This record gives sequence, structure tokens and C-alpha cells, in this order.
Amino acid sequence: MDALEAPERKNKERSRASPGAPRRKLIVHIGLPKTGSTSIRRALTDWQALLGREGVHVAVPRVTARHEALALAESCEDGSRPQPWQRLLDELNMLRRRRFVVSSELFSMQGLLQRADSDKGLSRGHGCAKRFAWLAEAANVDVRVIAYVRPQHEWLEANYTQLVKKSRHSLSLHDLAARCADYPRFDYNEVFRPWRQAFGERLTVCPMDAAHLPDGLLAHFLRFIGAAALIPLAQRLPQLNARPGAKELAALQRIGAALRAGGVSLERRMRLLREVRRHLPKLIDGDAPFAGLTETQVQEIAARFAAANARFAIDYGIDANGKLFDNERSILPPMARPTAFDWQDFSVPERIRIERLARRTAGVDLASRRILPSLNHAALTYCRSRARVIRQWLRRARVIPRPGGPRAFGRLRRSWKLARRQRERDA
Repeated sequence: MDALEAPERKNKERSRASPGAPRRKLIVHIGLPKTGSTSIRRALTDWQALLGREGVHVAVPRVTARHEALALAESCEDGSRPQPWQRLLDELNMLRRRRFVVSSELFSMQGLLQRADSDKGLSRGHGCAKRFAWLAEAANVDVRVIAYVRPQHEWLEANYTQLVKKSRHSLSLHDLAARCADYPRFDYNEVFRPWRQAFGERLTVCPMDAAHLPDGLLAHFLRFIGAAALIPLAQRLPQLNARPGAKELAALQRIGAALRAGGVSLERRMRLLREVRRHLPKLIDGDAPFAGLTETQVQEIAARFAAANARFAIDYGIDANGKLFDNERSILPPMARPTAFDWQDFSVPERIRIERLARRTAGVDLASRRILPSLNHAALTYCRSRARVIRQWLRRARVIPRPGGPRAFGRLRRSWKLARRQRERDA
């Protein structure tokens, strides 16, 4: 913070409001992960002009500037890199709007994912809270923090589906649930402790159930930031980053495991699985919502965190009786547990269609779980025909000076023939 102390006086003088004017507000949305953060950030990005008419300015980081959010979160661990926070301070001082919004789940994500033997996530949580407290004083703004929480078993299932979609690890859901005891950050009291210490009653935490979100998550957030006029528009938006069905998830897991066994890098696996997901739902018959945990596992997880959730509900003013989540009125559709599929549960036509899709799109043979060496994954992902692949390669090699056509390929064919005749004469 030493590097920020020099311009602090100038920023305070520039941002000092008149004695009778109300203070400007900075609304900070900190997640948690898997609680609709993608929909919130996408709405903030797409509706910047509409929000501006309501007097709300969307400050960095936006959904298109994830590196800026990561820079803000990473700089909380190292005080020698204050540039991202200085840029945010300059943006607040430059504009004279009454309300600003900053949204990123990265501010709280590390505190939720770190293990018990690691202090990295805790230090980042404390660092982000302290930085925003400094920002409130430097820019003379009233900081209001909002976060959303969901039941721990729902977070486990949502996080598992996200990991499968990105092919990040080979753990099963039951293995991930067994490791739940190693994550004390599921205790929401620990996750939000640095924010509560820094902002007190200005921190608002809302559970994700129908009792607290009757109009939906996005409508609640728009009402919180003072843009209730956009709620009718929010109710017509499709759901982003939706959870795949049980059959789709099983197929993605099998394709990702084959790519991982073949030594395909993580970046390429994510790119190939993204292409597979575009065509996979059309090849599956009768998919069902994914609910991999059994009723016994759900009850065990709920019992493990019952005391912590009750204390959290009382301390944060959510429910005086200590009931954090209204299980009877969940925002998720009713699901039978467990609803999960294995490769053997697919019908023979479904297997054939999925295997063909995997060979054509990802270049992997699901029967033998090996990579087909004759297929170029990047070319299959981005180029739909052999002619386009050849033209792309030739343009990169500067053989074709302009986009290919009959004349270009005719000249190229004649040059190949001349080269072949020359080799025959030399032989």
C-alpha cells in the first residue's frame, strides 16, 4: 500500500463531495463461485448503456476483462503491485456517477477453494477486503458488498459439472464429496469473515432459494444496485453457463478422460470439449437433470455444516431461528436422487452417435481410448472441409498470395507437375 500513499491526498481532494451531498456508492459483487456470477457479469457488460441511464456505472473488471479481475485479486497478496487498484481508483474519481458496480467471483473464490493447510486463500480474502476498505476512504465512496450462497451439496454438484466440462481432473463426484472435509472454507463464516470485519453491516449475503429470490437472482441484484427498471428485461434472458444433463455429463467425462489419457493439453481439451458440447445434446435421447449425490450423502453434508449454517444465518440477520436455506423452496427444479449415468447406461445408437462425434470433432476413439494420429484436432475444430484446411496452410506458407480459388489451385497443380517431372529427370 506504500506505493498508493503518494497520490492519496490528491485523490481525496478531488473526490471530496460537498457537505450536503450524499456519498457515492460502490457496489461490490464478490460471488461466490457457481452462484450465477456469469449471468450477473454478462448483464452488466451488455447493459452498460441501459444501466448508465439509471445512474449506474459498471467499473472494471467486466466480463471481457477477466485478466483485470485476476490482477486485482492477485495484487492483494503482493503490496508491490498496486497498479490495478490505482486504475480502479482513477476511474471512480474521473466519473461523477452516484453509483458504481464492480463484479468478480475471483475476490472470494480462492478463500472457498483452498485447503485447510493453505493460507493463500485466506490471505487473498483479507487482502481484497482491505483493499476495498482503502478504496472507500481514498475515493470517498460508500462501499456495499453483496454475495450469494447456496447449499454446500448443490455447490459440490455445480463445481463438479464445471470441472467435467473443462476436463480439469478425473475425480468422481463421490471422491470429491469425500474430500469435502478437507475444505473448511465451506463454512461460510470463515469465507466472509474478512469482509464482515472490514464492512460490518454493509455486507449483504443472500441465500439462493425461492424464499429470498422470488423473482430470480438477476432481478434481486438489479434491485440491489438501484436498477429495478431493468427487471422485466432480465426475466427474458436465457440462463448462462447452464448445468448439463446427466447423460451429457457422462459423455463429456468419457471424452475428456480419453483426451487426458492421450496426453492432450488442458487448453486443447477445453477447446475440443467446447466444440463437442455444441452437437452433443442433439445426439442424446431423454436426458435428465444431473443430481449425482444420493439422499444419504446430501443429509450427511447438511448435517456436517448445520451448526455453521445456523450460526451464519443468525449472525448475518438472514433468519432468527438459524435456518439458512429453505430446502422446500429451492430455485432448482425438483430432481430425483441420484440421477447419474454411466457409459453402459447409454443405448447402442446413442453410443454409436457419440463415438462418431468424438472421432470427427475431438479426434479420439472412445472404444480404445486412444488419440487418432491421422487427425489434426485444431483443423477439425475450426475448419469444416479439407479444402479450407489446405487453403489455410498454403496461405500461411505464402504459396497462395490471396484467398484460394480455381486459378490459384490450377497454378499450384501445374507447379507440382513441373516439380515432379524435374525429380523424374534428375532420377
